[in-house]
Amino acid sequence: MLDIATVGALAKPAFQAALAKLFVDHVGKAFTFGSAENVKTDLSPHLESTFNKCIRIKTLINPATQSDFLSIYSRQRFCLNKLLFDEYEAVSFIKSDPRHLIITGTGGAGKSMFMRYLWLSLFVDSGGRIPIFIELRSLNKITQADIAPYLFHTLTRGKSKLSLQSFRRGLGSGLIARTAR
Repeated sequence: MLDIATVGALAKPAFQAALAKLFVDHVGKAFTFGSAENVKTDLSPHLESTFNKCIRIKTLINPATQSDFLSIYSRQRFCLNKLLFDEYEAVSFIKSDPRHLIITGTGGAGKSMFMRYLWLSLFVDSGGRIPIFIELRSLNKITQADIAPYLFHTLTRGKSKLSLQSFRRGLGSGLIARTAR
């Protein structure tokens, strides 16, 4: 098993390479959403913090230190219309089918861990779509029925060169892939 310093040293170049690929894949589609440079400037801090949150986690066994998520991730099984999927097939299905899905299960079933795995999978192989990861715990604090402003301000931290309208176009066109937990 890798120690956290080694994981950190490996994660930074992996993040930079995946981020570069994501924005290269996105450039061809950026003109309907906003300039690629604005998208990169606005979303890079969110993507980097999400990457760090997903790649290293604290566990109940050792809450004082972080562990490499992928080295401790356990296999998942999913059922859709009586068909069984493993996590690889589930990620492929989610990438290929634009429908909205709800992942359900009992407490401790691995839903949150799968969301981290899914986000990492979408980040590394984005297909030109920008994955976002928003924890919906604070959703009860919003007073509007429209969730787009909440997502926009959460992702850009209120410092955006993109307009909310451009962000909405990105959501509507599918250039931004939503992963919520």
